[in-house]
Formats: sequence, C-alpha cells, structure tokens
Amino acid sequence: METTPDQLRCILAKISNLLNSRADVAPLRFKDYREYSLNLEVYAYINTKDFNEYLKISEEELDLQILNIISETGS
Repeated sequence: METTPDQLRCILAKISNLLNSRADVAPLRFKDYREYSLNLEVYAYINTKDFNEYLKISEEELDLQILNIISETGS
C-alpha cells in the first residue's frame, strides 16, 4: 500500500509494454486494492503444449521480468 499512484501508473505501463510485445498474452488489469495490497491481474496464454516450456516462459520471460519492473519503480 506504500506504492504511489505515479509508481502504479509506471508499473502498469511497463508491464503492459512487456505483455503487448507478446502475441500469447492478454492485457493487464489493475484489479483492486485491499487493506494491505494493490492487486494486478495478468492472464497469460502461452502457446505451447510442452509443460516445461510453459513453465520456462511463465517464470523467466514473464514473472521475473514483472518482478524486476515492480522493483525498478521502488515499489
């Protein structure tokens, strides 16, 4: 909850850019906020039948990059 509105706008823009660069990922949504958190919702449709490839893309190419974006904003 210490994230400022400007930080959240920056986070949303950067994550949206990451997701929009991929054809297999749906848009980002700022879902809601709770007493102790701001909740973002991301739907990722990863086009592979190989479960290990899915996990690699999900973790390395999306989740960790999103975590880096959030960290870079100071949030």
